[in-house]
Amino acid sequence: MADGDWDIVGRIPMRDFLAINSSCTAVTHIYRDMLPFDTCEQFGIMRDAISAGSFQDGWITRGCKTTDEIVFYFNKLNILHRDMRCRGFKTQKELGVPLGEEINVAVDRNGEFHKQEGEGNHRLAMASLLKIERVPVVVRRVHAAWVREQMREYRSDMLTAINLGFAGVVQAHPERDARG
Repeated sequence: MADGDWDIVGRIPMRDFLAINSSCTAVTHIYRDMLPFDTCEQFGIMRDAISAGSFQDGWITRGCKTTDEIVFYFNKLNILHRDMRCRGFKTQKELGVPLGEEINVAVDRNGEFHKQEGEGNHRLAMASLLKIERVPVVVRRVHAAWVREQMREYRSDMLTAINLGFAGVVQAHPERDARG
C-alpha cells in the first residue's frame, strides 16, 4: 500500500503497456507478425547488454550471458506460447516453476488495475494475443486512497476491505481483465 502520485506519474494502462514494453512487443513481433525472434527489439537489447558486459541487470539479459543463451531463452518462450495456445493459461505453480511470480499489477486510487514493470510481461502479452479472457495476477501495489475508500465503504478492516473491493471491481467491471 502506498500513498503519493505513483499511480498518476507511473500509470501505464494495460493496452499501452502491451504496446510499449519490449517483452510484450517481442511476443507480438514473433507470434502475431510471425517474424524471427532475433529481429525483435528485446533480442537486440539483450544482445547489446551482453556485448557491453552488462550482466548485472537480470531484467535486461534475463540471466543470459551469451547469444546462445538468448536463443535458448527465446526457444523456451516458443514452448510457453505453444503450451498456452493448446492448454490455456497455467499458473506458475501449474507450470512447475519454483517460486515463480505471476503477472504483477498495481491498483490505483480509482481501483483500476494497471501494469508496472515486473514479472509476467511475456505471459500477459501471450494471453492477450491468444484472447485469453482472465489470468491470475499478483497485486504488488495498491494506492492508499483506494484502500481507505474501501474501508469506509465496507466498514471493515484493511484486508477484508481490499478483498471485498477487488471482488467488487471485477464484478462491476468485467472488462478489467488481462487486456486492461
